[in-house]
Amino acid sequence: MKPSKQTSPGALVRNMFILAILVMPFVLVRSSREPAVLPRYLLLAGMLIAVLSALIIQFSREKAGQDYRLLQRLIFPAFLLYIVFEVISLPGAINLPEALFELSKMVLFGIFFFISAWMLDNDRLLLPQLSRALTIAAALLAAIAICQYFLLAFTGLLASTYMEATLLNKNLLSTALVLMLPFLIYGILHFKGLWGDFSVFSTLLSGFVIGAAHTRAAWAGLAGAAVMALGFPALFRKRIPLVSKLNSLNWKRLLYTGIIFLVIVIASAAWENYYRDQRVQQTKTEVKQFFRRSYAPMRTARIRIELWKKTLQMIGDHPWLGVGVGNWKMALNRYGTAELDSDTGKLNYVRPHNDYLWVWAESGIFGLLCYLSLFGIAFYYIYRLFFHIKDPQGGLLALLMGFGILAYLGIAFFDFPKERIVHSSLLLLMLAVVAAGYHRAFPRPASGSSKTMLWLNIIFLVILALCAVLGYSRLRSEIHLQKAFQYESRKNWPEEIRELDRAETALYNIDPVVNPLALYRGDAWLALNNIDRALQEYQEARQVHPYNILAIWKIADIYYGKGDKRTAVEYYEKALELSPKLDALLLNLAAVYIQMEKYPEALETLNRCKPESTNPGIARYRQLIEKKLEGEKPASQGEK
Repeated sequence: MKPSKQTSPGALVRNMFILAILVMPFVLVRSSREPAVLPRYLLLAGMLIAVLSALIIQFSREKAGQDYRLLQRLIFPAFLLYIVFEVISLPGAINLPEALFELSKMVLFGIFFFISAWMLDNDRLLLPQLSRALTIAAALLAAIAICQYFLLAFTGLLASTYMEATLLNKNLLSTALVLMLPFLIYGILHFKGLWGDFSVFSTLLSGFVIGAAHTRAAWAGLAGAAVMALGFPALFRKRIPLVSKLNSLNWKRLLYTGIIFLVIVIASAAWENYYRDQRVQQTKTEVKQFFRRSYAPMRTARIRIELWKKTLQMIGDHPWLGVGVGNWKMALNRYGTAELDSDTGKLNYVRPHNDYLWVWAESGIFGLLCYLSLFGIAFYYIYRLFFHIKDPQGGLLALLMGFGILAYLGIAFFDFPKERIVHSSLLLLMLAVVAAGYHRAFPRPASGSSKTMLWLNIIFLVILALCAVLGYSRLRSEIHLQKAFQYESRKNWPEEIRELDRAETALYNIDPVVNPLALYRGDAWLALNNIDRALQEYQEARQVHPYNILAIWKIADIYYGKGDKRTAVEYYEKALELSPKLDALLLNLAAVYIQMEKYPEALETLNRCKPESTNPGIARYRQLIEKKLEGEKPASQGEK
């Protein structure tokens, strides 16, 4: 695997790149409301700024300059076109700051993808060191998770679930470990001595976590990728003299590791059920509660299916341009919450747990086609490398990356790797390995001047600087938001309002669980008994998120308290459009109708409650209404 004939990026650039990849899964800001996404976003932007700056300085001193022929490969224009359709979707966005942040992530990923591919193409030492870095990262993540699993250490690191390491929950952890496997397998095959043994150890340790986490998306992605990756060479074995030419590689070690890995995954998955029950029975009350929270199903199959149905409704309404990048979460409530457990407004769904539907809903059909084309082009490159490259190791490497990409595609059908910085970076690294290998195997003639390359680097730097400013601004906002919640828990309402004011900017006005910051300010003003200011904040919250149930509900409550029953009815009905079967809303509306002496409307409102509801208020109100209606009948008969 020879690099292209141009100057190598150098050890400094390589080490900066490798260090960022190594530490990325562990970067957290615990004082932030969402401790992972923005810190890792900033790390990625900062690393790319440093790398590009170093490259500009390095190549300004050398005659060879940078060769960006790699950009002519079809996969990069396809990525650019995907970003273009995300830009086109912006006018349909309900919340522009969220749309701009999501767009900036895709732009950041695009630059990372290209720089990674270019460095892999020009630095033969990068891939082995990248494999070592990810082997270390996987081992550390798995070790931290195992300590959490057995309650040995790190149990208070994030306090999200029982085994999350630094990736927020067990699902994200296990899927990240699956996506690291191609680089671990590369290490098993290519490294000898200590690093080869450590690659085996890291793989087996990851296998225990993947099994014990019980993440079905990870299992599905791993199983599907393994079947297809192994079946592909088996299907064309007569045309692929791959194994016979790779006697120097550690095939036996890989085979034994694979068998033990499979046994560990199955055994840890079975053990997890037994261990959970035994540990819950034997430990103290607080640990029992901890385990029960940990094992509560966060996303049942029923909820996923309902989310997919509503996403398809969203797609039906906006098939061409979508609802705007980053705005699925804003538009979801418009399609009702009765079938979900978010009908009270206290819980909001942020993603549909299917990246393909997510992209289609937000960026339209053309955005989806561009997104899927990235994978189609990558598999075409893998096919060409596998059958036509003279270097068999290049074909094997392409197969390994194809295994990882297939695993990602399987995971993306049930989960949300597109949203996470670590998962997306791992995918882009695999795509970059494939693109760089294809570019080396099928070179193109030189094109473009050194001045063009310089200007392209400058454009990249400007874009990255803007991304860094956006990321830093939003991170500061989330730190202030977290402080506001701390003041809320102490019932220090003035300080909460002050922190919320600091948190809200032109680039950030809604929190990670899709509640406007103005909603929390309204609650604080209400606690201070400033009704008018609270109403003003709730109205602002509704402008930020028109389908936020809590904002509409609280506006209705305030108008009811003010005695403006007609307006209260109007807002209760708007809230019921989003949550038509919620008992609390229906009882509030019925109470208003009773006070307005509109008893038939009140009875009709009660009839909208779920038949199986056990809320005692329904029977009490119904009895009161029936008495009033019976009292009206004699009066009307007397008038006759």
